Amino acid sequence: MDAKDSSSFELVESTIPEMTSAMNSGLITSEMLVNMYFTRINAYDKAGPKLNSYLSTNANAVVTAQLLDAFRSGKKPSASLLQAFGFTQKEFEDARKSANLHAPLYGIPMLLKDNVNTADMPTTAGSVALAGSIPADDAFITKNCARQARSFSAREP
Repeated sequence: MDAKDSSSFELVESTIPEMTSAMNSGLITSEMLVNMYFTRINAYDKAGPKLNSYLSTNANAVVTAQLLDAFRSGKKPSASLLQAFGFTQKEFEDARKSANLHAPLYGIPMLLKDNVNTADMPTTAGSVALAGSIPADDAFITKNCARQARSFSAREP
């Protein structure tokens, strides 16, 4: 596998360890992985068979993945990335030092069921009455996943 040829990475049926290995080797980035999932969601959910299986996608998933990639690489992030998270360069370095770069889910996009609260996405629990409702706090399971350095990319009913 050429470490620079991401076309040799197959998203379908890839396991978390395979995704992690591909990111650690430089074959793919977390940002590329998020974009692969968004491409797949668009192909099957919005076009093609129009499954309508995802209620929403996280508008911040790509920029969050970029931040996780910057932490992983150790390279200086762009000014726009620092601004997106309200970081100074020193705050970025401090956050990078505290990031768990070896966590099992580091940089892996995750899908949440619609009844699991996350403070940055709408949670309707399947009720039309709650459409657009954004919880004040993350659910217990969401917080635990956050400790594993995740990025949430979509929500399903």
